[in-house]
Amino acid sequence: PEAEEGNRFLEILQDNPDMECYLVNTGSVGARAGNSGEKITIPATTGIMKALAKGGIRWEKDPDWGYQVAVGVPGVDMDKYAPRQYYEPAEYEALVEKLRQERRQWLAQFPGLKPEILKVVEKE
Repeated sequence: PEAEEGNRFLEILQDNPDMECYLVNTGSVGARAGNSGEKITIPATTGIMKALAKGGIRWEKDPDWGYQVAVGVPGVDMDKYAPRQYYEPAEYEALVEKLRQERRQWLAQFPGLKPEILKVVEKE
């Protein structure tokens, strides 16, 4: 069952504090009605993957989610993948809250998930 898998993944991460995991968006950023947003291209994705392997990425903590995001990648214009630039501040905050709610609903499908997993969608 999915809850057991999620809990086991958490245990693996907790037992291996030096392990690094990455989430790479391969879709788009800044989508809205009538506009599909800025597509994250294959060259950008491969550039990010190469930089992950070689090092040299500049990271910053995302103020809404608390995880590190790449803001500087050699050879990749990361500014165009910064979601805040596509929305007015109030619109962006509403989108973040909507995404939090969607993630809460998704995680609620899996009874038995550890509280540490459930709380990651809450604002710090």
